[in-house]
Amino acid sequence: MRGGSQTGAVITSEMIRSYLETLSRRGRSRNTVQMYGAKLRAFYHYLPSDKRVEEAKCNPWCLRKLYLATRSEIERNVRLPVEQAYEQILDAEQLAAGWTENESNSIQKDVCDRYFLAERCKGGEEMKKRILSALMVLCLLLTLLPVSTLAAEEGTGESDPAINQDGSDLRKDPAEEGGKQEAVESGTADEPDGPSAPNEPGTSGDPEENEPTEVPGDPPQGPDPTAPTEPAGELDPIEPAEDPGTVVEEPVAENAVYVSAAGDDADGTGTADAPYATLAKAAEAAPDGATIYVMSDVEMNQMAWVWEKELTITSYGVDPVTLSRGENFHTNADPARQHYNPAMIEVGGETEQGTVSSLILTHIILDDMGKYEGEYFVQADSEGDGETTVSRSEVPNTSIVQDAIIATYNGMGTITLGDGAELRNYGGMSAVRLSGGELIMEEGSAILDTTENEREKGASGSFGPAGAVWLQGGILTMNGGTIGGDKGVMMNGRALYADGGTANIGGTIQNIHGTDAAWQGQNGVAVHLRSHGEATLASTGEITNVTGTNAGNNCAIWTQFCNFTTKAGSKISHVDGFQLLYFDDLDNNNYSHEVYLNGTISECASGSASLLRSWYGQITFGPNSVIENCSSSSAGGLIYSNNGSHYTFAGTIRDNTASKGMIYLANQGGGGVIATIEETAHIVDNKGLAVRVNNSSNLTMNGGEIARNSSYGIQISGKTDWTGVRFIMNGGKICDNGSYGIYHTVAGKSLVEINGGTISGNKGSSGRQISSSGGYAVAETEEGAGYEYTHVSADVMGEPRIIYVSAGKVELPEGYADVNLGRATNEAVNTLKAGVANEHADWTPVGSSALWVQPSATEYSFELDPTSSPKKTDLYVAYVQVNPDGSPIDGAEVAVEEVENAEKVPIALKDLTAGAPYAVMLFNNKEYTLAPDDITIYTGGGQGEENYDDGGFPKLTINGSVDVKYTGDITSLEIKGVTIPATDDKTMLDQLLENIEAVYTYEDGTVATDDSKPGVYTVTLKWKNGLTNEDVRVNGNNVNLDGAGTLIVRHTQDIEEAQDGANTYVLLTAEPTKAVIHAEAIAKTQTSSWGTVYQPSFYTNDNEDFEIEDIAGIQLLDDSLLIDDDGTDRQALLEQKAEDSDLLNELSDGKTYRYDFHYLDLVDAYNGNAWVSASYGTTIYLPYPDGVTMDNANDLDVQVIHFPGLHREYGIAGQAEVTDAIEACEPEVITAEFDANGIEFDVDRSGFSPFAVVWQENAQTFTITASAGDGGSISPRGSVAVAEGADKIFTITPNGGYTIANVKVDEKSVGAVDSYTFTDVNANHTISATFARDSSGDGGGHDSDPYLRFDSNGGTRFDPIDEDGRSFSLNVYDDEEYGAHIPTRPGYRFTGWYKDSRLTIRVDEDETLRVTSSVTLFAGWTETSVPGMLNGDDHYAYIQGYSDGSVRPNANITRAQVATIFFRLLDENVRDDNLTTSNAFPDVNEDYWANTAISTMARLGVINGRNSGLFDPDANITRAEFAAICARFDDSGVAGVTTFTDTADHWAEDEISRAAALGWIQGYSDGSFRPDQYISRAQAVTMINRVLNRIPEDESDLLPGMNVWPDCNPGDWFYLAVQEATNSHNFEHKAGNYETWTKLMKNPDWTRYEN
Repeated sequence: MRGGSQTGAVITSEMIRSYLETLSRRGRSRNTVQMYGAKLRAFYHYLPSDKRVEEAKCNPWCLRKLYLATRSEIERNVRLPVEQAYEQILDAEQLAAGWTENESNSIQKDVCDRYFLAERCKGGEEMKKRILSALMVLCLLLTLLPVSTLAAEEGTGESDPAINQDGSDLRKDPAEEGGKQEAVESGTADEPDGPSAPNEPGTSGDPEENEPTEVPGDPPQGPDPTAPTEPAGELDPIEPAEDPGTVVEEPVAENAVYVSAAGDDADGTGTADAPYATLAKAAEAAPDGATIYVMSDVEMNQMAWVWEKELTITSYGVDPVTLSRGENFHTNADPARQHYNPAMIEVGGETEQGTVSSLILTHIILDDMGKYEGEYFVQADSEGDGETTVSRSEVPNTSIVQDAIIATYNGMGTITLGDGAELRNYGGMSAVRLSGGELIMEEGSAILDTTENEREKGASGSFGPAGAVWLQGGILTMNGGTIGGDKGVMMNGRALYADGGTANIGGTIQNIHGTDAAWQGQNGVAVHLRSHGEATLASTGEITNVTGTNAGNNCAIWTQFCNFTTKAGSKISHVDGFQLLYFDDLDNNNYSHEVYLNGTISECASGSASLLRSWYGQITFGPNSVIENCSSSSAGGLIYSNNGSHYTFAGTIRDNTASKGMIYLANQGGGGVIATIEETAHIVDNKGLAVRVNNSSNLTMNGGEIARNSSYGIQISGKTDWTGVRFIMNGGKICDNGSYGIYHTVAGKSLVEINGGTISGNKGSSGRQISSSGGYAVAETEEGAGYEYTHVSADVMGEPRIIYVSAGKVELPEGYADVNLGRATNEAVNTLKAGVANEHADWTPVGSSALWVQPSATEYSFELDPTSSPKKTDLYVAYVQVNPDGSPIDGAEVAVEEVENAEKVPIALKDLTAGAPYAVMLFNNKEYTLAPDDITIYTGGGQGEENYDDGGFPKLTINGSVDVKYTGDITSLEIKGVTIPATDDKTMLDQLLENIEAVYTYEDGTVATDDSKPGVYTVTLKWKNGLTNEDVRVNGNNVNLDGAGTLIVRHTQDIEEAQDGANTYVLLTAEPTKAVIHAEAIAKTQTSSWGTVYQPSFYTNDNEDFEIEDIAGIQLLDDSLLIDDDGTDRQALLEQKAEDSDLLNELSDGKTYRYDFHYLDLVDAYNGNAWVSASYGTTIYLPYPDGVTMDNANDLDVQVIHFPGLHREYGIAGQAEVTDAIEACEPEVITAEFDANGIEFDVDRSGFSPFAVVWQENAQTFTITASAGDGGSISPRGSVAVAEGADKIFTITPNGGYTIANVKVDEKSVGAVDSYTFTDVNANHTISATFARDSSGDGGGHDSDPYLRFDSNGGTRFDPIDEDGRSFSLNVYDDEEYGAHIPTRPGYRFTGWYKDSRLTIRVDEDETLRVTSSVTLFAGWTETSVPGMLNGDDHYAYIQGYSDGSVRPNANITRAQVATIFFRLLDENVRDDNLTTSNAFPDVNEDYWANTAISTMARLGVINGRNSGLFDPDANITRAEFAAICARFDDSGVAGVTTFTDTADHWAEDEISRAAALGWIQGYSDGSFRPDQYISRAQAVTMINRVLNRIPEDESDLLPGMNVWPDCNPGDWFYLAVQEATNSHNFEHKAGNYETWTKLMKNPDWTRYEN
């Protein structure tokens, strides 16, 4: 019972604390202490203050149970006869009270086993007196007991953090107990949540119809805690191994030794009353197995030996005491070192039988104070002469500084730092030195610097300090704990120096700063491995905040000829200023050592160093490895692999910054690097190049992805002096990188082979996916491999399929076959030139390089954009087969084919030998085929130019088909043999065009005389003035007019105004000085940083080859919106698009939107209204619409909306029709200013299309008059008022025996419809309905029989009701005869049954529906919103996997885990406003890992305890409890109806029904819910995702790079739900209440809320 003032047997927390401490000190086993603790905890916590044993409330059974729980202790302190006498008294009192057997059993069940509650005694006053005598005896005995602390004083709610309810150790992570339940998960409890625990075996799986009803392997359920226990007298003994009737004598003083600064080594006896003064004396005197209690701070001046014994050293009191190194610490002597400076404690022995000594430190501090004796920081020799060689001189070992605070040698000792043990401020070589042996660090232990200690190198010849832990062989096992600087303090030096030995780091290495004073300097500031040592960063391990200087191989982790591993779950972060890891395995030629990285590395800034660097060795990045948010400016990139290293990349490298590459594979003279990228690899979203393969290195990509990096995906650098670099791609994706997917510098027998995978969406120059230039290709033969080309297998290239080689850009067609591409040899080029010259001596080659192509088919087609631009004369392709080495084949025939002279030259090679290589080259002949240049215009033109009268057609240009100099003129012109020179006012090209006429033909073949009709015109040429092709030579070449061009005339609404120039306006040259009355424009200038103002240039159709010289004709077109031929105004489509975009300011009550539209573009009136662009953009001024002014613009919420891409080419030349174009458009808000001149905004270079000025005004009200004839009704009817812009639905219903004959809207028939909707009402309307008698006689229903069908619209399916021809009546929601029909649907709330499919006529809950004919009811739904207390905006991961990599979807989930899940999912403000660590549950103390979550959720009223008053955090949660928790979040007020077959009268019936109505839960296919079964993890996350509307529709909604689990695979019913719950991500909503992921995010750090 808790401490208080009542009389009787009072147990205080201090008594319990003392009791357990005594047991521990006497060497009792941990299990024994825990069993004692569990029994006393039960008594202490669950005896309410009003039920304590008092004079007025006495119950011997309760005292008997307490006595039996502590009997063995009583036997050790009181003589057996006393106990026997007391037993006799109790027995006698029981009989005297007249208790029957039944009454006795009742008391056992209802009193003693209900936590020892006291009941009034039965019997007379004499009995009470005799019982009180017994009570007094027991009270006397109990007050003598040192009993233990399992909880704090009454009211604190605290418990001993070391002992759990069941006696287990609370310091252990809950995840380590019973199947590794994870402290990172969550759970919740319920109200007085019904039964204490389920007693029915649970099932797993989502309660959907297609789900298995049972899952093998579920753990059996334990007994019901509410069931009666055995009688009190039958309690199990405290120690199962002992006979409960046997008295066990335990030594007390023999195994406890005490030390105090006030003690005395000479006269003290080592007892608490007469302690020793020094630890040295205590350790000497202590027997094997003893515990030394240090009672005060002690300054040590001599070493303590732990010699061939097992000792524990701990503080005596609550607070830890400190053993500190004093001044002039005494030297020590041993045969090996003679006199030397010792550690504060040395552990060892003389035998050769292995470990013979053990030291355990708990709850105590050893502080070196940064002091050291001696001057040389080296390892002392142990040769027996007492001297050490330093720099070839012998110095006495007393000049060598001490090895450590604690040391063990020759593998003779084990050192354990338990909870609360700290080694501080080491001053010598280390804090702990192991020469063999083992150091174990438990959670709560630490090796720290608590102050800044500037460590010294030592006298000349010194090595410097080794590190906090110095291994020379031996084992470091960090189960927890910390090595490094204390909070806010940096440890200068090193954490771990492993000269051999093994380290398993499951704790934290933190706050370390490198110093050159350390042994090996800054080579491995956190971990230094050498001499075949090994280190593993365990799943719980962390290395953080390590800094150093970038020089040489300085790094945080240095490993030479050693293995280093990081496990999944481990963390390395904030390693700054130098390398994180350096691996040197140079002397190992068989790659037997490995660095295996499978944890997370993040937030490291390496500066000018690489993050990781290797020199030979095997480095593997495992599938769980993550490198993120790190940076390096090193020339070696982020991961720099040198000479002979072997790399395997199977993890994720994301969001890093390194311009030289995330991975840089290089050979600096000692052997090429070999690396592979595997299926699970993700090198994504980095700033810089992803992978560089350099200097003879070889990279194979078997899978994974390289995507969205800002520079190249892969760069392969071939070099003539470092031959053989290769990249082989067998699978995976190289996609969406900011530059080339693959950039290959071809040289030195380099090779790129793309055998599989996908390359797409990369943004190389001019759309190139792959660049592969240089070298001379050699084909593969049986004698040897090929090289210096790029192999591209079929179907690996996505859009655009462009590969750049020396001869130009090759674009492969869709469905292309395998091909090799490279550069042909110079000999092959000469062969092509000679072959063409034999037939056409005057033809000229295009450029100097020829394409080398090795197709896999007999015909091969592609497009070539040559590196050197061809002339505009006719173009031909020549090709010839070559030998595998690229040399010409003697006598091979050169094939020549004419090709189109286009920017991309289409080439079709024919009659090939499949698999043979060919050289391909382009040649120009000596003849121009002239064609008009393609151009796009608007109707009209000529306004402002008196001499322009050409039907609105543009000026003829032929620049695309004739070579023009930079001056804009041709080189020469001959007409009928006469040379025509340029004159002052006419160029030669002008004079050529004077002799050519353009003919415009419309699509139907008719010749057009003007441009008034929008569409595509074909433009052909013919000679004027009697000329023929033979009469003209241009630039020395023949000419023909066989070419054709295209003219596109865009739609114009105000055609006459465009032709007259009434809707085009000359550009302003300065800002307007008064309010504009129509649209105006100013072309913007650009000012350089040094003040130079650049005037704009204008380009026809935004083509810089057609810069406009005479800019006087540049005008602004301001056209009306187009109107369809049937009179439909397209403005309505644009208005709806704007309102659907969510860009408009929210509409105020009683307001409506108003629009003023302008179609704007720049045109050249002197060139047929051709559209033009201004190089620096344009500033637009629009007049204010009526009712809008500068002063009220903000009040009216005026906005400018732009509709990009609507360029008036609807249905022209394959463009989308207008409605489709508007649908695809994405409107945008344009930033505008409102001043006296008008509405001002900027438009970019070619950003014109429709613009709308939008504002708000008071809405009007319109009337719709609705009427119906005989035989039916219309609803609503009469004069119906409708607000402007609103929609209104009218429903037409025929009477029995009638059908709908016709419905008219505004006197126009819309057919016999049963409903009609007026949308966006902006005028008065009428609607009328007429009816006719039903001639069929059955009402047109399903059949003649009464029949009720349920259309659940995606929800629960119900069977139809058919009474075999009889009419019937029912309440469809809950009918006694026909049952309830309440459907559920995930993510939706049921709004009721409706009589029509448009959901306008609802069936009321209390309505009795009479079914006399065929009737169908339709379910109405509304999307369920996320409850206000929960965070629906951030989709964080809320569960994690286990250390073995699994997620265990079919495992059960505990109440504490559920509380933690929902705690993490709270809205941040809700969580912060209600955050607390206090609760009323006796079994959840402040040290419990989920205390904060449970306390906060209880405060919110979401979770409650069980009927016992306990929370029972580690119990599995049931489906009913979980549903109840979900329902308590609901703030919609929805009421549920019981529809499950097994939830009626269940304690959670209402909550289950409400959660089902909200679409959050579903039952099993048999109609049950199974409320008392345990819920599985998969079922829990499925329900949670429904509550939060976190529902991906299918796998395509997920992202590569996410966490994946071996026990959760596509095809599992829970796959999508588990992936949603275990991955943090951004998302977008999609149709159907689903989501799609857009980016993976980092998980939040929830540890701040956990203990």
